[in-house]
Amino acid sequence: MNAGKPASSSSFAGLDNAPLLKSERTWRGGTLLASSTSTAVATWCFVLGGTVAYYLDAVTGAIAMMAGILIGIGVILISIVPVATKYGVDSALSSKTFMGSRGWYLAVALLFVILAGWNTVIVVILGRAVAEILVTMGLIGEQARSATEVIAMLAGLGVVWLVIRRGSSALASSSKWIALGVLVLATCVLGLLIKEVGVSGLLDAAPLAPFDNKATNVTISVEAFIATAIAWWPYVGGMVRLVPSARTALWPSIFGLAVPLAAVSIIGLLAGLVVPDSGGDPTAFLTQVGGVVFGVIALAFIVLANVGSTMVGAYSAAVGIRQVPAISRRTSWSTACALALIPSAVVAVFFADAFVANLQVFLAVCGLFLAPMCGIQAVDYFLLRRQTLDVRALYTDGPTNTYRFWAGVNPAAVVGFGVGVATFLMLLDPLTYTPRTFFTYTTASLPSMLAAGAAYWLASLVVRRMGKGGYREAATRDPAQMAERLQR
Repeated sequence: MNAGKPASSSSFAGLDNAPLLKSERTWRGGTLLASSTSTAVATWCFVLGGTVAYYLDAVTGAIAMMAGILIGIGVILISIVPVATKYGVDSALSSKTFMGSRGWYLAVALLFVILAGWNTVIVVILGRAVAEILVTMGLIGEQARSATEVIAMLAGLGVVWLVIRRGSSALASSSKWIALGVLVLATCVLGLLIKEVGVSGLLDAAPLAPFDNKATNVTISVEAFIATAIAWWPYVGGMVRLVPSARTALWPSIFGLAVPLAAVSIIGLLAGLVVPDSGGDPTAFLTQVGGVVFGVIALAFIVLANVGSTMVGAYSAAVGIRQVPAISRRTSWSTACALALIPSAVVAVFFADAFVANLQVFLAVCGLFLAPMCGIQAVDYFLLRRQTLDVRALYTDGPTNTYRFWAGVNPAAVVGFGVGVATFLMLLDPLTYTPRTFFTYTTASLPSMLAAGAAYWLASLVVRRMGKGGYREAATRDPAQMAERLQR
């Protein structure tokens, strides 16, 4: 399929830089639910839940994680789902309205880096699972573990490329059975933990290395899961644009992302408390605790789940970078898919263990940049543009472009983004994960999002007064006429 050519079938809808028409949005609620679930239940959920084991016990940790997830998913539902489902555009392209016709490349870069990061975590654990299976079955020796992990990671990325290059229909058909398999796996792991130490043993296990202040332990756990959910901004935009309406996307997004993430992360928390050296990672204890047969079967499920989650991330990344005209004109869809996977391959080969060991740092960085982005987008779409965009301007550039602002950059977004980032850094050090000032009472992502949105709104008063950004046109444009133009 040539770059720039309109999609000719639903199988390839969304692969080029054009908004999806209603007729091309082939996903329904069940498909989105399955894809969201297969994304949410990757093995990194176990590891993320295991990090909470350092701060909180089982009950308090579960409540804190669920609170963080619901807050973060709420942010996503407000910021990206309405615009993506109404206009059939992905997360990165939708940012052009507030970042500017050139400033939005920052959103593309963030989308690409964050998705590559998620894919790397998933692929690394996939490699560990494959190596553990082969070592357990006696097919390779312990000395060959590292090399096997690398080979398995690269092979997994190869499989992902072969599937997603076929388009969104292949992605949808692959995710349904993967989601079911990993939910069965999570249930089995929970049963294994209960059998090992009993329900009372799980509930009585103490956190591994908590702060002296219990409130800080709760807040830092809530923050981790707010950042996790917000970090799905790229994923969600890429998926929900394939469904026909926000109403169709609402509950599948909540039940497909929030519920499975909470369930599997809680199991990771329990594993981290009971098997402290595992950090919640089931590849470290399944064969030892559950036996060879169960362990190998469970690890095989992990491999399948991680392949499914990587497909969603790589697809969203490929769609995002294809929105850049220079890339769209020069690359095919297959090449874009390969470009989306190369960073994960490089990191997985050379920095795998270090990257996974710093998962909390990765999440904090996601919150640092995406919390302000979500706050600004919500203010821009609902308060300033009244849910009406100039679709044609999203795909053009030039001095008269609606979203040209000044040299393609909206200074109000720069101000809002800067205020949001500064607010986050004032409350939490993303590199050391050390709380600061009022973090215990506020988290870092929520104040960052609110501060960014407020600063953006105030700075936009000047931008609007100077007639930039198409705000006046958005206030008077007839949504029915815009919908008719979009269908054309």
